[in-house]
Amino acid sequence: MSRIKTLSAGTPAPAPAVPQPCLSLNRRELLVAAGALLAAPAFGLRVATAREDGGPLNAWVTLDEQGAVTILCPVGDMGQGILHSLPLMLADEMEVAWDDVQVRYAPLDPGAYGNQARLDRGQGSGNSVSVMGYHKGLRQAGAAAREMLVAAAAEEWGVPASECYAEQSRVWSNGRSLSYGELAGKAAGMPVPEAPRLKTREEFRLIGKHAPRKDSAAKVMGTFPFMADSAGGEPALHAAVLNAPRRGARLKSLPFESPDGAWPKVMAIGDQAVAAVAEDYWTASSALEQADVVWEDGDTSSTESVFEELRGAIADEEGRNWVDAGDPESVLASAAQTLDATYEAPILAHANMETLGATARFADDGCELWIPSQNLQRMQADICSEFGLEPEQVLLHHCHMGGAFGRRIESEVVLQALSIAKALHEQGLPDRPVRLVWSREQDMRHDCYRPPYVARLRAALDGSGRPSAWVAKSAGHSLLAERWPWMVEESADPSSVGALFNDLYAVPNRRVSYVMRQMPVRGGFWRSVAASMNSFFAESFFDEVAHAGGRNPVELRAKLVSDKRALKVLETAAEGWTAQSGIAVAKLFASYIGMQVELETRDGAWRARRVRAAVDCGLAVDPNNIEAQIEGAIVYGLSALLFGEINLENGAVAEGNFDRYRMLTMANTPAIEVELITSDHPPTGIGELGTPLVAPAFCNALFAATGRRVRKLPLSADDLKA
Repeated sequence: MSRIKTLSAGTPAPAPAVPQPCLSLNRRELLVAAGALLAAPAFGLRVATAREDGGPLNAWVTLDEQGAVTILCPVGDMGQGILHSLPLMLADEMEVAWDDVQVRYAPLDPGAYGNQARLDRGQGSGNSVSVMGYHKGLRQAGAAAREMLVAAAAEEWGVPASECYAEQSRVWSNGRSLSYGELAGKAAGMPVPEAPRLKTREEFRLIGKHAPRKDSAAKVMGTFPFMADSAGGEPALHAAVLNAPRRGARLKSLPFESPDGAWPKVMAIGDQAVAAVAEDYWTASSALEQADVVWEDGDTSSTESVFEELRGAIADEEGRNWVDAGDPESVLASAAQTLDATYEAPILAHANMETLGATARFADDGCELWIPSQNLQRMQADICSEFGLEPEQVLLHHCHMGGAFGRRIESEVVLQALSIAKALHEQGLPDRPVRLVWSREQDMRHDCYRPPYVARLRAALDGSGRPSAWVAKSAGHSLLAERWPWMVEESADPSSVGALFNDLYAVPNRRVSYVMRQMPVRGGFWRSVAASMNSFFAESFFDEVAHAGGRNPVELRAKLVSDKRALKVLETAAEGWTAQSGIAVAKLFASYIGMQVELETRDGAWRARRVRAAVDCGLAVDPNNIEAQIEGAIVYGLSALLFGEINLENGAVAEGNFDRYRMLTMANTPAIEVELITSDHPPTGIGELGTPLVAPAFCNALFAATGRRVRKLPLSADDLKA
């Protein structure tokens, strides 16, 4: 269905055993026994070597006397493959056989495992910065370990280190060799090199090629463990929850209460949720259905009232400027030809395949939790604030995530699980972990949604049909103002206005402004955030400009783009162009992407026949993983384009499951082509890159095929009618 042309594939040894349910490293496992090797990268981490007293260490890699290598992954894998890509970079520099590697999550320690590409240097997954922020340090860690092993072998043989080399978990010199396991003890005592030599690209054995993912076999066989499989190896109690149906609603009455000593236990969590606990999930969820919970008050907004407010804001308010260059209003006033269009994007849910959940245990001296999370650091802070605990009293275990797309940054399910566990503990009930899982309906109706947006775009065209002015104004919910209002006091919100003007285009007079309007449900960071709607607005409107000026949309983009990397992805994406094709191009998450969508008719409707993506994301750590990410992001974008819409009725979310919030099926998935552009640049973001351009490229193709311009999503049956 898809392909990569530019990079060859290697064939390393098969992947080792199935990962543990929750991969974590406790304090005991951080101690190095005799013969262990630890090395730390030189990017602000404390360099650690083995100590005689066996004290705690801060490290990225351990090696035992049997040659087994354990590499720590600092952040959670939500399906983007960083549990594979990050260890792969270290393993290549260390010159270790991939089959010898096992991967475990690092403990929560932002000072040691913080991401250098994040603004807060914190320890979390998001904004497509995992590989960007860790690749240099992890390669340095691997190179340092390799040089320590070589130094140990050189000392053992009494030869200069320059006469030795490492290859596939062994050090060689003059036809003789020692395994890494044999060298582990001696290498642990070697000085950690401050500036180890990194491999050249020609020396890579794993980077740039395909290596088997450690999780693939277990996922194929259905044995891959998630949060619901984890509670420290002991049986857990099961909990279900019923959240207030609309924002601002409060619990009025809970007629059903559990008698003392009886199960299931039904309890209020504050005044905005009710939980039931039992020996199994079915009993707990059934108890909630029988509880006859009564709610009062709360917001009564509808989808239409939300959009009426946004349309009014666009019409009546000037907004706060984000981009301001030249004099676009004067150019618009004097131009012979202008365009003016208004676009709309709906509320969207994350719709993770694994619903929200967490397992918690509460005790007098602290708590323990098993969590699939994008940001354990934030969750620890929220737990400490809510329950009056110190960080050292909160033990967190990383669990694999069954999808996230930005949803698992939030802490509410963790706080609920711990509240339930605390209530049971205070009642003197058996000290067992409690596993809370939200139903699909609770997950969908209480999401942190991608906000709805309305945008008005205007352009002036010169005599050659090129845009001489560009003015864009959007109205919508500010994610930053909802969470960190001080971040938007002096400027517009980048999570709202990013990509509303495509910086690749040379338009001399331009302005982008923003009117904040908070919606009556919680907002969240949806895959690609602002780019998910603003790329649709901007790249669709650019297509309008091209056609209005009598220009080919690919040719006009090429004329206005001077960035050679952007031009390359544009040209590559446009290969195989047809009369029913649409195009879009962007630089997002420091990467470049061009996308062509080609349409066809089937059963009286237009649909995608082929999606072609050209990608320049710098160094491709594992091209197959990048291909999978682009494919998945395209499918995610197509689902949103064709079906994605959350509706409010009397303040409550109407959609509760996949019968009304539909996903793209395999039968309707088009052929997907992924072309990777060979690049000498460092690796850049990939996890969110493939989603934003699906909508504009598809809608631009629809205009090319039918003459119908779509400015409101999702697409309707009339929009797609052949």
